[in-house]
Amino acid sequence: MTSTRFSLIRPLPGLLLTILLTNAGLTSAAAPEISDEQREKIEQQLQDTKARLKLTPEQEAKLTPILEASREKRMEVFEKYGLGNSGERKKLSFREKRALGKEMKTLRTETNKQVKEVLSEDQYNEYLVIQDERKQKMRERIQNRNS
Repeated sequence: MTSTRFSLIRPLPGLLLTILLTNAGLTSAAAPEISDEQREKIEQQLQDTKARLKLTPEQEAKLTPILEASREKRMEVFEKYGLGNSGERKKLSFREKRALGKEMKTLRTETNKQVKEVLSEDQYNEYLVIQDERKQKMRERIQNRNS
């Protein structure tokens, strides 16, 4: 089960960044149920991300619908595989995990392409660095939780 949990979480960094970059992700009905502490942490990460990317108000306005649409698509994929917010999480077969990973990668690629059109080259490179940092932190949390 440990490897299953790790395999399922791997595609989440893009989703987490999506939630972190959009305030709408915190209030939407499809958004994951989160505690006040988690909401506070997400809000702080949101502010840090905005500061690191040095987003203009125009860029924020353009990014919000892109990232919100991406988040909604990802939530639909999670629901499709029984990993949504409704009830227990399904244990996926190897084939299902691969299919889920492929769908999530496709969504990330599409989202990154759209994000790249809004951000400058330097901002986009920083965006990729932030994604990598969050991915690493998530992996560490998963490893610590499983040990």
